[in-house]
Amino acid sequence: MTHAYFSKLSPRKKRDFLRRELEAGLWIKEQQAKNERPRPSDKLFSLGEIPARAVRNVVLDVAAEFTDRYAPKSAGRGQQGPLFAAFARAVLETQGIASEIVIGWARYLTPEQKPFEWDYAWLETEFEVIDGNADTLNENPMVPENLIRSPYWGPRERALERQLTPIRTVSVEREALEIHPNLPQLRLEAQKQALTLLEPVL
Repeated sequence: MTHAYFSKLSPRKKRDFLRRELEAGLWIKEQQAKNERPRPSDKLFSLGEIPARAVRNVVLDVAAEFTDRYAPKSAGRGQQGPLFAAFARAVLETQGIASEIVIGWARYLTPEQKPFEWDYAWLETEFEVIDGNADTLNENPMVPENLIRSPYWGPRERALERQLTPIRTVSVEREALEIHPNLPQLRLEAQKQALTLLEPVL
């Protein structure tokens, strides 16, 4: 959350924001204690066969686990799109698949068909978009509470219920500067865990 965003809220919306932030933080901690954090693979809408669905599941689930582990206290991965994308990119590298972290704008329609736009991060390969962190969007108090989307991995033109507008990319060399100072080491840890999980399916 930015100070500019919060300062523009009405008193009622500020109270609602703080309530949701507190509730989400408590809920996330409870899930982590029980090892019950949501896995993107459980709701993934996947189109395409390269890599295989089993590999895609590992890519997203390892990214989710590491993002939750290294996100700031009380913040789940719903507030950590760039970090999630960095871990997913690191795991994709183990399969020889190049991808880019894209920073831009996401536009979603709420159940009332009202558009919601915000700054966002996702991955793109040569032919596909990977919006793998969408299942926890509504843990972020900046996002409408009823905005629930499945993670998506497939062609941009078939990405349902979302519009992703790229603005810039983040190179691997700039991950530590822009996303997390310890990413050079953490991405190696994520790759190691992913390779262990991928061994039975490759």
